[in-house]
Amino acid sequence: MRLSEYTSKEFLEMVLSEGEHHWYWAFYQELKEVNTHLIREIIAFANTSHDEDCYMIFGVSKDGEVVGLKSFNVTGVMIQSLLKEMPFAGGFVPQISLEKVVFQECELAILTVHNTYHTPIFLAEDVMGLLAGVIYTPSSSSASLNASYQEIEELWKKHFGLTKPALECIIECLADKDDWRVSGTSYYHVYHPEYRLCESEMIFDSSNREYYCYAQSNQATYYSTMDITDENTVLKSYPLVHLAGGHLSVPLPEWGFVDVVRSSKKLAYQYYLKDSPRYQLLEFMFDKEDKAQVHAFNELRKVILVYQSLEEKQAFEEYIAFVGQSIYTMIRENSEFSYLATGNAVRNSDYKHKLRTGLVLNEILREWRSDNELASDELYFNVSGTEATGREREDESFIVYAGSKISPIIKASCSVANEQLRQQYQHIIGDDFVLKEDLLFQSPSAASSFITASVTNGRLGWRRKDGISLKSIQEYNKKAKEIQLDLKLW
Repeated sequence: MRLSEYTSKEFLEMVLSEGEHHWYWAFYQELKEVNTHLIREIIAFANTSHDEDCYMIFGVSKDGEVVGLKSFNVTGVMIQSLLKEMPFAGGFVPQISLEKVVFQECELAILTVHNTYHTPIFLAEDVMGLLAGVIYTPSSSSASLNASYQEIEELWKKHFGLTKPALECIIECLADKDDWRVSGTSYYHVYHPEYRLCESEMIFDSSNREYYCYAQSNQATYYSTMDITDENTVLKSYPLVHLAGGHLSVPLPEWGFVDVVRSSKKLAYQYYLKDSPRYQLLEFMFDKEDKAQVHAFNELRKVILVYQSLEEKQAFEEYIAFVGQSIYTMIRENSEFSYLATGNAVRNSDYKHKLRTGLVLNEILREWRSDNELASDELYFNVSGTEATGREREDESFIVYAGSKISPIIKASCSVANEQLRQQYQHIIGDDFVLKEDLLFQSPSAASSFITASVTNGRLGWRRKDGISLKSIQEYNKKAKEIQLDLKLW
């Protein structure tokens, strides 16, 4: 579970309903000062073998009762500054962030201990009553109790990347080009020489060029394959295309297909996902300082879409599907690439259509990002026999409209508070379990949990008529300004 996947209210509702989970989060009643206990707990949460952030929630009693903070004078800067001054072995300092939230009319604080692979984290010298060499974990109960042998073994495995598949480790290593060296037609990792990128010999092919080769002024094209290997075992292979006479080398983009409304055929186009291994390999091979490469890539970008995330791709394809057949009219009326020299009339027609499809979709994507931010509007919740409608308000509270049908069955996972709400609003719940009046809830999840009488994630359950979830809507609106809403890569 990541806090970024939820609003603060939803996150707190989820963890409070589940109780303490010592390897992921814990409750604390007060946060008055930066003391030994606080630092020990931070170190302990940094020493986890899983790959998730951990959370220290202040203003909540051990039994999960929200009591609020009486005073709140501690800042994230204060905590992080002290951590940086402490003698951690290897200089590996736990990274934290602190957020103040208001929940159930109480002031709480959420301290996030960010995931790290520099485990185990321990002190090189005694300080603040904490002992040098002792590895504190969430299972440790005192300042002198060391982690178990098994825990320490798992932490070292995490440190050396042994808890993740080798392919995932190699892809992560691509982010730092300085750690790679060239050997012939291959790359090897300086610190993990068993990690290699092995490229096959380039083959010139003038008879079977990809359609997007004709977006380049220099249409000479070569092909090869990049094998990602560990100990000479091929883990993944990516076909490469070398565009603009070999100046730009990229993995072949992926195909996307959209079921356009009122059309018997799918709309085909090609794209990259920025957060995919394929695109990470592209960025590894791409030299931003090489003007010829930059020019060639900009030409490619005109006809190939680049999404920020899978969420954006799914939301945009849903939008395109409902544009309808007018999308084909826009493609037919586009006059770009009027002359192509493929040497084949049928191929000429096919390639023009594909190139123009890329141009039109990129234009629509640009407008969709800049002019048509997703709005929640009326939302629908249809799960397990329920049929509800509602709307999120600006303060993140949520209104469920009269006429919504709720579940007649109270699930075993239904919280006591939820049961009490059912009793409180019994007078507006009809015999057919249809609401007679609008109801206001603290969050979308509180609303969906009331409707289903069980713990549910409202951000995923509440959807527009076109099927786009509230989570997708919120994430897009959050990212819209961050990504500048244009089609420039750099």
